[in-house]
Amino acid sequence: MQRISLLLAAIFVASVVYAVHATPPAPKYKIVSIVEKKTPPAHPAGSVSGTFKLIEAEDGFAPIKIENGQPYVSGGACLVYQDTHHVKTCQTQDDCTSNPPAGPENGVGYCHKASGTCWFKKDSAVTDGPGGFKLDDYCLKSTPAKTLVVDNVNQLPVPKGPPNTTRWRIVTCQGLTDPGCATGDEDVTHHTGWGDVIEP
Repeated sequence: MQRISLLLAAIFVASVVYAVHATPPAPKYKIVSIVEKKTPPAHPAGSVSGTFKLIEAEDGFAPIKIENGQPYVSGGACLVYQDTHHVKTCQTQDDCTSNPPAGPENGVGYCHKASGTCWFKKDSAVTDGPGGFKLDDYCLKSTPAKTLVVDNVNQLPVPKGPPNTTRWRIVTCQGLTDPGCATGDEDVTHHTGWGDVIEP
């Protein structure tokens, strides 16, 4: 009996030592977003905006790499809209070519596969945004020199649409490899996320 007690004690001590020294799982990260309406008089009727940030999360993804002790994660977010009177259905991204009345002429379309519907934004010029990001009328995106920073809140632009017929949401892209969002292999090179919907 004494030998059994000693054996059990030894097993317990070994398990405690292993638990203390076991390597913890590597952190994972994901992008979360918040979309919001902007109201007059500060903004024209139909205006929206939003924020997004990178957070550590168990259901997230491994960073592309660790650089200078920090996670290197590329990506960004765009405000996209859907005309409630002209909803275009889709099964793949190729179904969301942007043309009136569903989307703007020569715009950019995104297929939300869960609902089978397209969401759109106008094509607009890209400029240098705050802190080294790239900015257009709907999007804020990282660059090789400026990646996403954990828990840093990023402010999106303030576009507008017809106030009575346009629903909005934020679509995010998180790079899983280099060059990440610049390629088209979903959940291989990048992950697309969809935020909540704001109705007209």
